[in-house]
Amino acid sequence: MSARQTAKMEVFVGVALILFSAAIYSAAGSLPPPNFEPLGSAALPRILAAIMAGLCLIMMLRGFRTLRAQSPSLNNASAKGEEAPDLPPQRPYLSAIVFVCTVCFVAAMDLKLLSFPPAGIAFMSLILFLMNDMKVRQLPLIVGFSAALVLSSYWVFTRFFFIDLP
Repeated sequence: MSARQTAKMEVFVGVALILFSAAIYSAAGSLPPPNFEPLGSAALPRILAAIMAGLCLIMMLRGFRTLRAQSPSLNNASAKGEEAPDLPPQRPYLSAIVFVCTVCFVAAMDLKLLSFPPAGIAFMSLILFLMNDMKVRQLPLIVGFSAALVLSSYWVFTRFFFIDLP
């Protein structure tokens, strides 16, 4: 897939996900009122929908910037012998691997094989390791970061949002 095709796909997926996050945001208004939650039952889905829309905007801006950089003037520059910008390596199967890992993460907690902290640390560590080109040297940093992120998330969900995680 060329850089131009990738940029077009980023813009298309960004628009689709912004529409999806708008649907989540509006549907969260129909949730029942909370009994014990201090922020309300609609707060978390709405916050996550806003974050998702913001990240999609960033992705779309990057796609538009790439499309503008792929204008005919850049193609003429590369024909003259000037170097085009380096693109990251293509890893088409990474998204499928991440999806399978996500299904295994949820299944491990649903089947009560693992609770959230160990399953989350293993999941985050594996995903970060794969996205970091499997650099074994970075593994202690990845596991430490994953543990800090998962344990702090666990604390926030159980103590602040009063959500009972498995």
